[in-house]
Amino acid sequence: MADSIAVRALSTPEGAVGAGLVCLVAFAGLAAGLFFPGDPLDMVARPLLAPFANPAFPLGTDRLGRDLAAGLVHGARASLAIGLSVAIVALVIGAALGALAGMFGGLIDEIIMRVADAIQTVPAFLLALAIVATTGPSLLGVVIALAASAWTGPARVVRAEVLSLRERAFVDASRLSGRSTVAIAFSVVLPNALSTAIALAAIIVAGALLSEAALAFLGLGDPNAASWGAMIAEGRAVIRTAPHVILLPGAALFVTVLAVSLVGEGLQKALTGRRSEDR
Repeated sequence: MADSIAVRALSTPEGAVGAGLVCLVAFAGLAAGLFFPGDPLDMVARPLLAPFANPAFPLGTDRLGRDLAAGLVHGARASLAIGLSVAIVALVIGAALGALAGMFGGLIDEIIMRVADAIQTVPAFLLALAIVATTGPSLLGVVIALAASAWTGPARVVRAEVLSLRERAFVDASRLSGRSTVAIAFSVVLPNALSTAIALAAIIVAGALLSEAALAFLGLGDPNAASWGAMIAEGRAVIRTAPHVILLPGAALFVTVLAVSLVGEGLQKALTGRRSEDR
């Protein structure tokens, strides 16, 4: 089922273009250590070199003399790692809680949904800001902070799917076989309800990329890792004299978020087409 959804998504123009761009960014991030083996935060040349002024530094340098090309590809690795980690954590937690809420109902459903409501009343970025400011800047802290609010969407989607599936014949057959409600929830119902929640992964990744960049822009990212947000913040001081310092990481962030959003559009169209066929 997941394979057919992926094939359908890639067959749409949005999904194909988005997946191609995501693959390019992912390749740049994975090959960062190969193309730029040194520390991207090292000062390696004269500050504020213009792009293409020195073949050794094709995209120029920032005001501290750090290679912008190295920062971009190493930043791609960090940004994608954070975005994917947030999506995985949010989907696992949200799907598990949504399945339990939908299958058990009653007090368990009420508690889980009220907690989700309480979290959703707080703007996601403010919640992440408060958590990172409390725990200190680190990649793990950023992932936890962003996932703390991202799980509510998958939880609600999975709960709605489980509510429509739990009275089906195959669920009744599992009950009659003596399986527990928890076992039915996770081994029978959840696999059939998960495909819709997976479509949210692209939205979660895109939101995590923007939020991570915003946290790094405010100085709350990992200081030992290259980050597009930190590069944008560094370029503010020289935006008039060396605009490439801020434009390059900004363009990288824009293209990556756009690519992930296009993948999400392709997944949404694939799911819509599958539902139409099921009817």
